[in-house]
Amino acid sequence: MLGHCLLSQINDLIRELKHGKTPLGYHQLSIDIVSFPLLPWLAQQQALPQIYWHGRDNDQDIACIGQCQVFTDISTLPSLPETMSCYGGLGFDINAAPWPSFGQCRFILPRLELRHSHTKIKLLVNFCFSEQNKHAECDAASLLLQTLTDSVEPMDPTQLEAQNQHKAQHLSTVKIIDRHDQPSKLGWQNLVSHVVEQELQTENSKIVLSRRSQFNLSTPINPWSLLQQWQQCNPNSFQFGFLFENGQHFISCSPERLYLRQGRQLFTEALAGTSLCIDDVNTQHDTDLLKDAKNNHEHRLVHSHIIQALTPLSAELNADKQPHIFKQNHIQHLRGMISAKLKPEVQDKHILQVLHPTPAVAGLPCEHALKFIRNNEGYDRGWYAGACGFIGHQKSEFAVAIRSALVQQDKISLFAGAGIVPGSTPEAEWSELESKLATVLSILQSQNNL
Repeated sequence: MLGHCLLSQINDLIRELKHGKTPLGYHQLSIDIVSFPLLPWLAQQQALPQIYWHGRDNDQDIACIGQCQVFTDISTLPSLPETMSCYGGLGFDINAAPWPSFGQCRFILPRLELRHSHTKIKLLVNFCFSEQNKHAECDAASLLLQTLTDSVEPMDPTQLEAQNQHKAQHLSTVKIIDRHDQPSKLGWQNLVSHVVEQELQTENSKIVLSRRSQFNLSTPINPWSLLQQWQQCNPNSFQFGFLFENGQHFISCSPERLYLRQGRQLFTEALAGTSLCIDDVNTQHDTDLLKDAKNNHEHRLVHSHIIQALTPLSAELNADKQPHIFKQNHIQHLRGMISAKLKPEVQDKHILQVLHPTPAVAGLPCEHALKFIRNNEGYDRGWYAGACGFIGHQKSEFAVAIRSALVQQDKISLFAGAGIVPGSTPEAEWSELESKLATVLSILQSQNNL
């Protein structure tokens, strides 16, 4: 871990930068260190901001603390050196009220970054030097290192750690005091019925409605501990979290990729159409989902829209002709893979502009769906269903922030949505919302009853 000798070594390197003839612009210190689990370590730290990222298809964990630079407009992101990345996200709807601590767009070039891959960790310290700030940049990095806690308290899968205490809380002691849904079940029934009867003007129309379920808990929980347990339940998901200011963690265990860019190669997917998942092998439920008319129609809408959106940006484009089953804990989805070779001039901001938000979280036509959601859902989605990830020179990756939670000490808001198309019924869509919360609720509830 970050022992005294290692921290002294890093500080020596920072002093050399401070007093040496370092070129202006971006600079990065890089040191290989012994492997240790990042989420338990991050849960012990006090410095802000804090960011965690784990990709769906690889074993790399990334933990970030502090900031070298912050960007609140995707168009202002700089061209970074190949070894640097900015981490952050975009809210669901740029025309809706943002969450105060997050904004509509926020990306961080972290001051300190730990990249854990296989058996080693690469520790990175980032700087952006100008004529005036060289000493201040080095001093800021040294001060951040002084705040780091070197201990790693174990986060057992059967435990949640109290945010303002050092002892672990067993799940049996974390009780759900009450629950409030927005919209309520009656409000949901009215909203879905209205959408089906009056808002879906053609058979290709769709509006994705969502619900915020707010829970008051008997004791504060550590969001990084909760995310680790969520991660263990759904390992084939993206896991990420952001703490920009004290008091509000946004965490997600999302199955859905918005896109992965490696050089000019782009990989994305249409993930739409949902049913209960009974086990990990092929069952009648798989066949039923693959043949279900409503779910296949919903999937085709998303699949076709993504292909249409990417065509102007692509020199080549390939897509699955038929969806396949993507299983998670408790539920499964229809998924169709899409890949493209991007035109040379295409940047990440262009990809985000055409893909986000997807019809899987908004609807079609997009502007009509967004306006209806904004005016009728009854709460601000913020970063729920937003785009979260990182942007680098050679590689960028974003997940769609579904299966997510906003944690504020002893309060937690859980989010879930369902695509409303012709033939949707309020009862079935409400059941789908409950299924999508089942995993994280099982962690929170443990042996307790609501």
